[in-house]
Amino acid sequence: MTMTAPAPTTVDKAPKRPRPSLLRRHPTLVVSPLIAVVALAAWVLAVEAFGVEPLILPPPLDVLDELWLMLTSAELYQNLLVTVSEFGIGFVLGSVLAIVVAAVLVRIPVLEKGFSPYIIAFQNFPKIAIAPMLITWFGFGMAPKTALATVLAFFPVFVNVIVGLKSSTREQRDLMRMLQASEWQTFWMLRVKVALPYIFAALRVAAVFSLLGAITGEFISSSQGLGYMLLQRNAQLHVDGVFALLIVMATIGLAVHGILGLLNRKVIFWEDHDQARRPMREESV
Repeated sequence: MTMTAPAPTTVDKAPKRPRPSLLRRHPTLVVSPLIAVVALAAWVLAVEAFGVEPLILPPPLDVLDELWLMLTSAELYQNLLVTVSEFGIGFVLGSVLAIVVAAVLVRIPVLEKGFSPYIIAFQNFPKIAIAPMLITWFGFGMAPKTALATVLAFFPVFVNVIVGLKSSTREQRDLMRMLQASEWQTFWMLRVKVALPYIFAALRVAAVFSLLGAITGEFISSSQGLGYMLLQRNAQLHVDGVFALLIVMATIGLAVHGILGLLNRKVIFWEDHDQARRPMREESV
C-alpha cells in the first residue's frame, strides 16, 4: 500500500487595495495650490487683458515687489509686533475669561438664567461699535485695542462653552452616577471632555475676531501697528502696499489657525478630526 502525499492547497490571497490617490489622502495639498494658481491667473488676466487700472487692481508682480520690500525692512516687524501683542493678549484674556464665566454659570443655573437676557442683548449688537468708547476710556495707547480684541474673543467662546458643557447625554450622566462619581468628577471628566470640541471650534473663530478687533482699533486711533500701516498706504493710494499688507494679515490668521488646529489634535487625540465636526454658533461682530 502506497501513501500519496496530499496535494498542496493554495490559499487565495486577498487582493491588495489600491493606494488612495494623493488627492484623497491630502486634498489640501492638491486643491489649495490649484485654487491659488487659478486665482493668480485670473488676476493676471484681469490686469493684462482687460486693462484694469493699477489703482483698482495692481499687477501681482508689483504686489510681490512691495511685499519683499516690507519683509526686508524694520518697519513691518515693529508694527507687526504691536498688532500681534494686542491680538495675543486680547485673545488669551477673552478666551480664558469666557471659559471661566461660562463654567460658573453652568454650575449655578440660577445665575445663568439671570444673566441670559443681558447676554442675548449684548450678542445682538455689533461689538465694533464700542471701539470709540474704549478709546475714550483707555486713551490712545495699546489698552483700547487690547480691550476690543478681548471683547470680540469673549462671546464666541462663552456661547460655545455653555453649549458644550450642556451637551453630555442623560445616559452619560447616569453612568457617572452609577460609578459613584462626585459632582466635580462628573463635571471635569464628562462635561469638560464633551465640551472640548466646542471650545476649540470657538477658539478658531475667536482668534479671527480678536485679530479683527486689534486692527480695527488701530484704524480708529493709532500711530503704530498693521492697521496704521494699512491706513497710511490707503491714504497715499499705495494700493500694492495695501495688498501686500493684506497678505501679511492673512498669513497671521493662517498661522494662528494652524497652531490651534495642532493643539486640537494633541488635546482631543481620541476624536476623528476628519469626520467629526461640531456646529459652530454664528457670532455677530
